[in-house]
Amino acid sequence: MKRKEILEQIETAFNKIYQFTDRMGDDALNVLDEHVTRYNLDKEYSICLEAQIDEYDPVNLSEETLLCLLDAHKDALADLRCE
Repeated sequence: MKRKEILEQIETAFNKIYQFTDRMGDDALNVLDEHVTRYNLDKEYSICLEAQIDEYDPVNLSEETLLCLLDAHKDALADLRCE
């Protein structure tokens, strides 16, 4: 998977997670935070989130790190769908 695709999938997953805030409030984002922390990617997630907001590629994050962030998003989304 290419870097651009990974970033797009992270953004898509985040948007899906954010939709849960209508029903759950900030608890939905807390689920994501828990998964990011479990993957030990708190610092990297902050960089990635800032890059998404400012619409640039966080070039200092490796593809491997981005894939781990994507996994954290997917895990959080799976948990939210089960609730």
